[in-house]
Amino acid sequence: MSSDTEKKLPASTLFHRALLALIPAASLTLAAYHSRFAWYFTVPAVLFWGVGIWYLKRGSDRWNE
Repeated sequence: MSSDTEKKLPASTLFHRALLALIPAASLTLAAYHSRFAWYFTVPAVLFWGVGIWYLKRGSDRWNE
C-alpha cells in the first residue's frame, strides 16, 4: 500500500489490524514458551508483537486527533 492510503485509514481499521497481529503473537509466544524458547517460535512472536504494538500506536494517535 502507498503511504497516502495508509494515512487515510480510520483508527478502527488500525485497531483491527493490531488485533490480527496480536492474536498470532500470543499463540506464538505460548508455543515458544512450551518449546523452551526455540528461535523458530520466538523470532516470529517478537515480530508479530512489534507489528501489533506499532498498529496500536498508530491507531491511538489517530483516535486522539
